[in-house]
Amino acid sequence: MALTRAEIERVLTEIAPILRGGWIQKIQQPTPDTLVLDIRLPGHTHHLLISCRPDTSRLHLTSHSLLNPPTPPTFCQFLRAHFQGARIDDICQVPNDRIVEIHCACKAGTQTIVCELTGKKSNILALDAGKAVLRDLANRRDLVGQPYVYPAQRGKDRHEMPPDRFTGVSGGDFAISAEIDAYYQSKESTIAADHAKEARLRVVRTTLKKERRRIEAWREDLDRAAAYRDYARYGELIKANLGTITKGSDHITVAD
Repeated sequence: MALTRAEIERVLTEIAPILRGGWIQKIQQPTPDTLVLDIRLPGHTHHLLISCRPDTSRLHLTSHSLLNPPTPPTFCQFLRAHFQGARIDDICQVPNDRIVEIHCACKAGTQTIVCELTGKKSNILALDAGKAVLRDLANRRDLVGQPYVYPAQRGKDRHEMPPDRFTGVSGGDFAISAEIDAYYQSKESTIAADHAKEARLRVVRTTLKKERRRIEAWREDLDRAAAYRDYARYGELIKANLGTITKGSDHITVAD
């Protein structure tokens, strides 16, 4: 289950004051729907994780290292070209919505990373100074160059949960982020295991289906062979008695 509006507000209250003024030192995209921004501040680097995975969309600091692909995806390359080295001027939540905006001072001026953490339609977009879409994670080419429009809000967030799911009671620096990070690490491990199991089951089902078809074909071949078994015997008998067959005969009686 994705973060609710209240949980996004709570985690931003914890991390936004620290991240403002930080510099985006590195941008990574370990999975097709996950970004990690390394944000440098005096004496420390924070890792901001943004996930658009439909069932676990979220934003928080993470302490886990994620394995990156050998070649960064296209969207990651684009963000590195436009936002790497930028200063974060502000990070804020759109009121009453699961959308977070990261306003950055870039070489080309003020640009924005918009994180739509809205479940099935989650997305990350890069906007120019005029709020036009430069690129998005979902690679919707029809959006490029168009003014950004916020997704329509629902009357009631069906993902809302009791307000004490992540409370930070464990204490320490960024306790809410730590709780969210631990919760979703466990959840995504379970999801990954379930997906792997389902993938193996699909392979087994496909293999069984192929083998059943093959067995059925063999049975049909055996049935056809059985139907012609007597003809093979008749042929051998005729060959053994060719000398006794007279021209024009339409039948012959032989000893088997």
